[in-house]
Amino acid sequence: MGWHMLKATIKKLLKPLYYLKIKHEQKLFIDIYLPLMVAALFLFLLSRTSVEIAFVGKSGLVQLVNGLLQVLIGFFVASLAAVATFQRPGMDENMRGKAPTLQGKGVTRRQYLCYMFGYLAFMSIAVYFGSGVLELTMKVWKETFGSYFTQVKLVAVFIYFSLVSNIIFTTLLALHFLTDRIVRDNDVEPDDVARQDKTLKISR
Repeated sequence: MGWHMLKATIKKLLKPLYYLKIKHEQKLFIDIYLPLMVAALFLFLLSRTSVEIAFVGKSGLVQLVNGLLQVLIGFFVASLAAVATFQRPGMDENMRGKAPTLQGKGVTRRQYLCYMFGYLAFMSIAVYFGSGVLELTMKVWKETFGSYFTQVKLVAVFIYFSLVSNIIFTTLLALHFLTDRIVRDNDVEPDDVARQDKTLKISR
């Protein structure tokens, strides 16, 4: 009884991560491949430069990113609430074209955006507190790993930048939906509108 209740509770708390279960060919590139590529590129450039970059401590990279995440968390939660209650025709219809799917079923615009902003808020909170804990316990990690600390640090930086890049690219995708997809008809692309306007002018 207790185990099933614990399992159900954990499942509810991790529900925002269901966004990762949504399947679409472009989404996989944004969620996984692009963040990993950016993190790998950053590590490559870091290994080639003689400039010392502070990751932790005052004015360190983690502190700067956490300052941004503090703002974004509020934005993501507010956007989630707005999308969940937004009244517009087409919000509860399946997305057109090659629509994303969740567990084999088509996803509506409202579902997709709710999962997206829930995921972004969850990840931002996780990265914010996770990096904060690592920063506070940095001395412990140094003592624990000793001579291997440099290698462990590189792995940690790679994971950190992969997660931050994932949040950035997913945020840009969310902005695309908020500024473009959500304010026009499901069937109409901007290029189609431009062609229609051009046709009307010619016919006149």
